[in-house]
Amino acid sequence: MQIKDIVLKILIIGIEDVSALYEVLWDFSEEKPTIDIKFQIFKIVEKLLQFGLIKLYWCKEPYGELTEIHSTQEAIELLTQEKYWTPPEQDSLWLRFETTKAGEDVYKQIYQGEDNSFIKKIEGLTD
Repeated sequence: MQIKDIVLKILIIGIEDVSALYEVLWDFSEEKPTIDIKFQIFKIVEKLLQFGLIKLYWCKEPYGELTEIHSTQEAIELLTQEKYWTPPEQDSLWLRFETTKAGEDVYKQIYQGEDNSFIKKIEGLTD
């Protein structure tokens, strides 16, 4: 699977709803996500956070009030905890994400083939 396809899939999940991280992995479940694809997904989510294209929230499951995690560093550290990539337990505090307006714009540009500069950044082809 190409980086572009992974980026588009993650961004659309966050556009459609404030989603739990495990939903991203479920979306790739047709191919049974391998360690390599899981690592790619994690790295892409990390980059999306760093570029302000998604944001993370705490949510008391299932569907409680959302509290934005404002610190990018804290959000990235939370991403490294594998439990947040699994379905939450009832009444637990869990991570959710959504695509920002900037993320929606990038999604449209990539989807319409107008601009792939973000993809190149993720692939390490540009700064």
